[in-house]
Amino acid sequence: MTINSAVEHGKLVAKFAAIEGVQQSAIDQLNDPAEVAAFKASALDADAYLAKLKAERAHLFAPAVDPAVAEAAAAAAITKHEAAGLAFGPLPTMQARGLYLQAHGLEDYKKTMAAWGASALNLVPGHDPLKKADEREIIPKKGDAPVKRNDNPWSDAYSGKDAEARRLSILRNSTVRAASLAKSEGKMIDGRPLRKTING
Repeated sequence: MTINSAVEHGKLVAKFAAIEGVQQSAIDQLNDPAEVAAFKASALDADAYLAKLKAERAHLFAPAVDPAVAEAAAAAAITKHEAAGLAFGPLPTMQARGLYLQAHGLEDYKKTMAAWGASALNLVPGHDPLKKADEREIIPKKGDAPVKRNDNPWSDAYSGKDAEARRLSILRNSTVRAASLAKSEGKMIDGRPLRKTING
């Protein structure tokens, strides 16, 4: 039986919109021309494609964020650019994409994704648009061991650019976390080596 893709897409959007808690921005994304084309190319009916979305793109089904939670997240140490890196960078995840979509909306999500050279249809790693080609992180190839990054600004092998600025950012948000990160590198918060106690 031939599937009427236009009719089935209408059914897909209706079924998706009926799911409790689904955000309007996610519904809008299903109506995006690229999404419509992907649906038609799949040759699946509405139910089969909905199951495919649940399995492969769970972030679309994430409920709207409580304003208080969103405010707390905005006050956390991670910046918008760092969040974009987790969503579209060298090692992107669906969870990070879902959080970015919720926090910044569909239009910003699409614009940022395009800037990183990523796609909504897969998890192919993107490139940081703020870095020159020779400064970009190495994207791991399939089968390679994951690229290890050192995100602890108290470490001598810190992977970021400005360790001092990052330390100050963490300190402003949580002195407990700052102390823990410093201690893991054998240092005090101010960067000096930890003093050995009599017992240790």
